[in-house]
Parts: sequence; C-alpha cells; structure tokens
Amino acid sequence: MKQSLASKITPRNALDSFKTICAKTGIKATHQRLQIYDEMVKANDHPTAEILFERLREAMPTLSLDTVYRTLATFEQHHIIKRVKTDRHKTRYEAKMNRHHHFICQECETITDFNWSSFDKDKLPEEVQRLGTIIDHSITVSGICRDCTTNRD
Repeated sequence: MKQSLASKITPRNALDSFKTICAKTGIKATHQRLQIYDEMVKANDHPTAEILFERLREAMPTLSLDTVYRTLATFEQHHIIKRVKTDRHKTRYEAKMNRHHHFICQECETITDFNWSSFDKDKLPEEVQRLGTIIDHSITVSGICRDCTTNRD
C-alpha cells in the first residue's frame, strides 16, 4: 500500500509539512489552502465543508464556501486528506492519514476514530483479493454512542 505524504503530519508540524507536500505535488500553497489545511489537522470531528467554512469565516471574511469545497476536492485528489465514508448525506473529511477505523453514531452523527491492529495485520480473504487490486481497507462501525445511549435511559 502506498504511504501518503500526509501520513506523518501532526498539528505541531502541519504547516511546514503542508508546504513540503505542496512543493512535491505542484499545488500552490496559498493562504486560504494553508488555513483550511491547518483547520483540518486540528479537527477531531471529521468536519463537513460547511463546518470548516463556519470555523474559518471570521478569520477569513473573503473565504467562500465554494473555495472550501474546491480546496477539499484538491486535497483529496492529492491524498492530503481523506473523505470519511458515511451513510448520511453530508460528506465528512479528515486529515489523519494513518490507518485507523471509524465508529459512527447513528443518532448524533459523531465519528470516533479507533485502531484495530489485528484487523490491519490480517490478510484479506482470498475471494476479496480476487476482486481486484486492493488499495486500502478499513472498517466503519455504526451504532449508538455511549452518550446517546445514556441519554435514552
């Protein structure tokens, strides 16, 4: 599996690493892209484009929602961020590029990262391997989070 250039980025080294990624991929490191990426690296909630726009709007009054959408698409195309697969209508994103999995609450729509090292080490079943070239594999678990379950009682 190809290692992403963005897989070792942390909030502490995000902007320097982002500039390096831009230089290697030929993307211009504009002020808006730097700010959007910085916000993505800080986010633990797998934000939508709309959420990012709201978070950045006060600091960047000239930023448009269209720019956020186009920037996220560019980042995704260059494997700088990932789209989180959900069964909801809103597309969610993350900058965390290392292997991990997701738990999605069906009530509050919170997405929580988790690791599953035994799954990551296991070889996929032969019938899956015969389907084609596997580029990535991850698990998305859906259910009701502890907070929503407690609030139901």
